[in-house]
Amino acid sequence: MEIVRSTIYKFNSLISQNWRVNNMFTIGDATHQTSPFQGQGLNMGIRNTSNLVEKIDLVDKGLSDDSLLDYYQVECYPDSKAVIKQSLFLGGMLFNIKPHINLLRAIIHSFNGKRGKPIDLFPAFVPETVTVENGFSPGKANQKGYPMYNYISEEGFPRSLRTYHPTEYRIFCNGDTSSVLDAVGGVPEIVSPLVVELSDGSEGGTTEGSKLVSAQRKEDLDKHKKLFKGADYVLMAPGYTMLGTYKRGQESKLVREYLSRFKLLG
Repeated sequence: MEIVRSTIYKFNSLISQNWRVNNMFTIGDATHQTSPFQGQGLNMGIRNTSNLVEKIDLVDKGLSDDSLLDYYQVECYPDSKAVIKQSLFLGGMLFNIKPHINLLRAIIHSFNGKRGKPIDLFPAFVPETVTVENGFSPGKANQKGYPMYNYISEEGFPRSLRTYHPTEYRIFCNGDTSSVLDAVGGVPEIVSPLVVELSDGSEGGTTEGSKLVSAQRKEDLDKHKKLFKGADYVLMAPGYTMLGTYKRGQESKLVREYLSRFKLLG
């Protein structure tokens, strides 16, 4: 690999429309820049670069067809665009210069007893749909529930699903994972997904290993229900992009469609 050209972060909010030209790729700030109101720019660059490097590795080893490299942008673009738009939204909240908006805020602030109210930025202000176009799109109902709610860590603290192995492909399971684990047993180790049990905590239990128990706030429990509405399994790409939703009994279909993303040879 060779670095052809580098770029400098300039506090812009932009995203490239073409991340690949033949075997030349843009990564990091050359691909997307986000305003500094959210702190996701570096994380996003690392996640997306990891996505590309793993794909290049598969092609270089002769395991996948070169067309796999097109999926770098397909999988990373939706989430990257959503993060940038969210950052702009937060910047607008912090640095609004429109007099009529500031007047309205002052009036609302006065009616609230001049006391601020906390807001939950994650996952409240994210797009309803962060998906990619493919032959096995998630169900419409599931797209309404962005899956990055909070779970309770093994130490007893709330943590966002955003932080749970964000550079890996994951299969979120509503409860028991045994059928999925059996189905993915034959998947080559180099592309094997992480199988994760998500529990709403209604039957007790605590987070342990790959079992994550939802935080018990209403908004987290509502997100859990929406995520699995009409589905038992949710397939996630690295980052926060949803690839597909499946019901019990469709484990073979899930694995077949998952493997199709890697353009495996032979």
